Amino acid sequence: MQKGTAMLLHAHNFFKAPEVLKFSDKKERFQELMDLNERAKTKLIHISLNFHPSEKEKMDKDFYIHLADEYMNRIGFGDQPYLVYQHEDAGHPHCHVLAPLIREDGSRIQTHYIAKKLSEPARKEMEKIYGLVPADKKDRGQELAKLELAVSPQRVQAGKSEVQRSITNVLDHVIGKYKYTSLNELNAVLKLYNVKAERGVEGGVFIEIKG
Repeated sequence: MQKGTAMLLHAHNFFKAPEVLKFSDKKERFQELMDLNERAKTKLIHISLNFHPSEKEKMDKDFYIHLADEYMNRIGFGDQPYLVYQHEDAGHPHCHVLAPLIREDGSRIQTHYIAKKLSEPARKEMEKIYGLVPADKKDRGQELAKLELAVSPQRVQAGKSEVQRSITNVLDHVIGKYKYTSLNELNAVLKLYNVKAERGVEGGVFIEIKG
């Protein structure tokens, strides 16, 4: 937000409008719930809702808020306070949602089942309802092949560019435009932009979760 690339769109289940919320207001609202559960190690969740570059024109403030509210309700966070930020640091429209995992009664929302049982069905249903480009890898790849992304990826230079945004732009461009069947093939293209993908060390967590 300090760099002007992010904007708070929505503050669900807060007691003030987004435009008057201070950082302390946000922190205190979350903290009062997190303090209700001393045993939980993870007490906050960060969710990124990403959309196809071709959908940028229709992704206005009201639509972002509507989609975020419906998604959060579908995955069981409808009663939680959460913040929705629009972020303009990549070549595709997206927003970030932050929410505490601790409920008013002190219980923790379990997250190990959310992705497969709740998030994926919610995504697919909402894609159909609102005519969004499917995030499924095969369908998304076909759509991306028809579209020249409005991104001009440049070689990533450590210390001379905003690395995270630069890498995001490179990946959006490469993954959408090129076909590859192995990590080596992907890296052959990424090398052009001074980026490399790695699976991690043998026995490490990334290999264990097939990251």
